[in-house]
Amino acid sequence: MSKTDSRVELYRVFVEDAGRHLAAARGLVADDTTPSSDQIAALFRHLHSVKGMALSLGLDQLARSAHEAEEIVERARSGSACADGEFVRVVRARLSELAAAYERLAAVPEQPSRRGGELTTTGRWMADLPAVTVDPARLDRLLDLTLRLSAEHDRLEHQLGPQERDVALFRVREALAETVSSLRFDVLELRLLPVRALVPLLEGALRRWAGQCGVRLAFAARGDALRLDRAILERMLDPLGHLLRNAVVHGLESPETRAAAGKPERGRVELEIRRGQDRLLFEVRDDGRGIRSDEVIGRARERALLDADESLDDGESEHRALMLLTRPGMSSQKVADALSGRGIGLAAVRTEIERLGGELWLESEPQRGFRARIAIPARLSVMEVFLVMAGGERFALPLAAISRVVPRDEPRAPRDGAIELDLDACLGLRAEAPASRAKSGAALPCQPAALEIDSGGLRATVRVDAVEERREVIVRPLGPPLDRVPPWIGAALLADGSLALVLDPHRLIRTVAREAATMSR
Repeated sequence: MSKTDSRVELYRVFVEDAGRHLAAARGLVADDTTPSSDQIAALFRHLHSVKGMALSLGLDQLARSAHEAEEIVERARSGSACADGEFVRVVRARLSELAAAYERLAAVPEQPSRRGGELTTTGRWMADLPAVTVDPARLDRLLDLTLRLSAEHDRLEHQLGPQERDVALFRVREALAETVSSLRFDVLELRLLPVRALVPLLEGALRRWAGQCGVRLAFAARGDALRLDRAILERMLDPLGHLLRNAVVHGLESPETRAAAGKPERGRVELEIRRGQDRLLFEVRDDGRGIRSDEVIGRARERALLDADESLDDGESEHRALMLLTRPGMSSQKVADALSGRGIGLAAVRTEIERLGGELWLESEPQRGFRARIAIPARLSVMEVFLVMAGGERFALPLAAISRVVPRDEPRAPRDGAIELDLDACLGLRAEAPASRAKSGAALPCQPAALEIDSGGLRATVRVDAVEERREVIVRPLGPPLDRVPPWIGAALLADGSLALVLDPHRLIRTVAREAATMSR
């Protein structure tokens, strides 16, 4: 994919996301009633997201318009202006202007036509035809139809039972299964976008920000050979944009300051994306001024974001102190402008990451730099899982996170750093006797088992009542508010028409480990 093609694709993502944010913002001021503080905060977040996306694409005029609307909302948010009917009318007018500017930019530029060398007349006509593009909404619809077809095929196979002796019917079933599988694979492949295509655009945005801040920049990207599902990439663009912008605006020093500190005059910002066993890992780091955790704590107390008696003195004190930066209102900048916000950026990043079922981890070393790490489930719509029973209920565990399955009572040496847990107890379920599980219709013998799990550096041995079978399932998101409740990834529709909740092993282990640490203190 060329730089032009990648910009077209990013433009499409911008059009969808910015349109969604603007529609939500206008819905918050659709009538003349006084908005609540939560509604004002939501309105601010929508405007801030539009501004961030516009800055990433170099749409400076749109970014300025969003910033001006953001200023009005901020005055109401901070209490310096009354959020009354007049406020609503002013904001509504600003949003109308912003929406008009957005509409003028919403048309996606056409992809350039390609011409060959020696072409026939028909060949020239074909070369001049515009490239076939697919509306992302239609692609999503095609995926949904394909997954529904796949689910119905699984149900049909379940109803038909074991393969018939009839050779002709056997061949039809085999051919149908292969066709459905190939169609699903091809549609999922259509949704994959190369990270490499976005790197030049991210670098261009970084250099614009660096020029506006008076810093010099060297940018490096690792993992650009990966291809990510479009849905994941769309959701991650905004958090990554915030983090990269923060690295320039809040992290890098001026060339003179860096030279005085013995650093290269050109600051370094790095983006790394890699795939773990069952998770996607994103990391944004810089070699700038860094942040002192005690200063963060002091600023949080000044802004009444931390109780005077709240202690951060534990094994994760450094991390917990830096995570205060993700609370709304925590910004290291005293004056907001079109680039630096008011503490809403990292709060928005954390919110979006948690909605994806992931985690954000911040690290800093004063005068050495800052690092933000993100881990999210590498979820696609189709996933290989083990179906297990616990407490009389059926659950799914991603196969990618499971290293070994052994009988539950088999003697085994403890694994270094691994915790042991019973799945039914973790989920608050009552343990079931083996006899009551005979109705489950398991494909494998219903014998208690232990699954050894490795996920994102965390290890555990999870004891279950039974492992039923290994199979490929279609995963559906749970949607709000359940999508923010650990430890679920989503729900899988099974061949018999029932549902199984899909567990996120990483969040399950971390939740259990944190609860154990809290009880031990």
